[in-house]
Amino acid sequence: MSFTLNHRSSKDQFFSYPHGAVRVSRAKIDDINTFNGTQDGVFYERQKIPGNEYHGNLVFKKKLTKNQITFIANMLAAASSNIHIRETMK
Repeated sequence: MSFTLNHRSSKDQFFSYPHGAVRVSRAKIDDINTFNGTQDGVFYERQKIPGNEYHGNLVFKKKLTKNQITFIANMLAAASSNIHIRETMK
């Protein structure tokens, strides 16, 4: 997790994730996608990039309502584990 917390796009940039990072299991994301009204509303992509073998994104499906996005975001937050906050933010 220290790689993610200390990541910068360039040495002149501030930290890419200044507020911290969390882990969400893929199984939890799959579970979230089974709820009626938000089925398949979020998906994950994982693709290594130069210098970051852990790179990945959570992506919301197009045309979700604000309420659907909020619901999914809340479910992701509830499913999060291993919450990591930068030392400067504590």
